[in-house]
Amino acid sequence: MSLFQTPEARDHYSLKRLLQRLLVAFLLLSSVPAFALTEQEIADLQFMREEEKLAYDIYNALYALWGNPVFTTIASSEARHKDSVLNLLNQFGIADPAAGMAAGKFSSTALQSLYDQLLASGSVSQIEGLRVGVTVEKTDIADLDQTMAHTTNASILRVYSNLRKGSVNHLSSFSNQILALGGTVEGSGQNPGLAVYEPISQSLYIPAVVLEGANGEKLVYDALLRLVETMPVTLQLVNSTLTSIPYSADYASYSSATGIVTIPELAVGALNYSTLEAVRYSATLQLQTELSAESPTFTQVSLSEK
Repeated sequence: MSLFQTPEARDHYSLKRLLQRLLVAFLLLSSVPAFALTEQEIADLQFMREEEKLAYDIYNALYALWGNPVFTTIASSEARHKDSVLNLLNQFGIADPAAGMAAGKFSSTALQSLYDQLLASGSVSQIEGLRVGVTVEKTDIADLDQTMAHTTNASILRVYSNLRKGSVNHLSSFSNQILALGGTVEGSGQNPGLAVYEPISQSLYIPAVVLEGANGEKLVYDALLRLVETMPVTLQLVNSTLTSIPYSADYASYSSATGIVTIPELAVGALNYSTLEAVRYSATLQLQTELSAESPTFTQVSLSEK
């Protein structure tokens, strides 16, 4: 800058230099993670990113084969799951191993081999396809338990905890589908009396909802609902299946006379794994459209801590 420039020119030059310095500072700060991660934490995040992609890809492939809506419903949750891990990769400046990978393709040779095996098994029959879902979710739960033991980072634990809760929900849903088709399941799912709201996919899974049949018999369904509005809180029923779970008065119930769903025990995803199971709620939902409608909706009437 010359001393002979006009005051306006000097002011413009100074402003330009200031903006350049701010831009450089921003780039430097944005390229450094808020918290340094260990090599193990980085490897775990990259692995979980591809494992969530595996679940998404395999469920879409099985839906194309068998047309069971449980596959596409859970695949939509897995889409949010894999995106939540991608957000962590971006937050910490970690390369995405799934970038540019087509459906059914993985950077990890172990996951590629697992996907190929699962697809072959799931192509045998619809029940075997559902068993693949059970295998994927059990594997996911075991891997998440291991990865959570490798970190103390609050952001990572929050995502992993919610992913695990989603896997427990999905495991129950696949297990109930198998039972409904006359199959058997070993060590299936969660407590049928415990409904779970999963924040990442914004879905509410109720493993057992009791309805009264035409002859007065007690029928037990499972139900998966997704949040569609927040004011008021409105959930849409996206999937429900008649199960073979024995009746219990402790389960959630639906009254056809009032259109009210009563949920006696509900867990909501928390900030970390250690407190995820600690808080319990009770809730009631009110039917807003005909239950026979294509996409019935319910609004939250009450939610109280127990």
